[in-house]
Amino acid sequence: MPIEYARFTNVPSRTENVPIENAQFTNVPAGAQKVSIENVRFTNVPSGAQKVPIENAGFTNVPAGAQKVPIENARFTNVPAGSQNELIENAGFTNVPAGAQKVPIENARFTNVPAGSQNELIENAGFTNVPAGSQNELIENAGFTNVPAGAQNELIENARFTNVPAGAQKVPIENAGFTNGPAGAQKVPIENAGFTNGCAGGQNELIENAGFTMGTVR
Repeated sequence: MPIEYARFTNVPSRTENVPIENAQFTNVPAGAQKVSIENVRFTNVPSGAQKVPIENAGFTNVPAGAQKVPIENARFTNVPAGSQNELIENAGFTNVPAGAQKVPIENARFTNVPAGSQNELIENAGFTNVPAGSQNELIENAGFTNVPAGAQNELIENARFTNVPAGAQKVPIENAGFTNGPAGAQKVPIENAGFTNGCAGGQNELIENAGFTMGTVR
């Protein structure tokens, strides 16, 4: 079946020859390594994919051969050292190299944000392990992992959270993506939500166009 705008984790081997456009994959099967990759998000990309054209792609553990690729609107995790001086606009980085900490950051997604960026303007940004200094920032359309305690009363719309703090469990949640959601969130309306290791109590929730990784306990 053609897969457009799909999110996959641990893709079954039978899909390895399927056209992949705007798809998100985790642990892509070896058979998919020669597929044309446009606007695709990969985690643990197979070594055979390192020479594939990478445009608007999201990668985790980018292979060494990709480190000189032009990076525009790209999402990277564990960015190779060779890219630390690249122009970073609309980019998503995890473990940003030290050399990138003074780069203008607009619409960027960071994991383990360097200390030097904690006072940056944060709009439409996705952060993981947000530095303490940013906990009072304006947070709209933001993606957070391990949100600092000070952020738990912020306005949270269209936000993505991983390990949401207990204080956030009553926040209005629309189009939100949660990873390891708090127990108190299990009765929240969930539309177009993406869950990773969803909360046990959420197994009977209304789920429309949702993406799950290791779904809830039945």
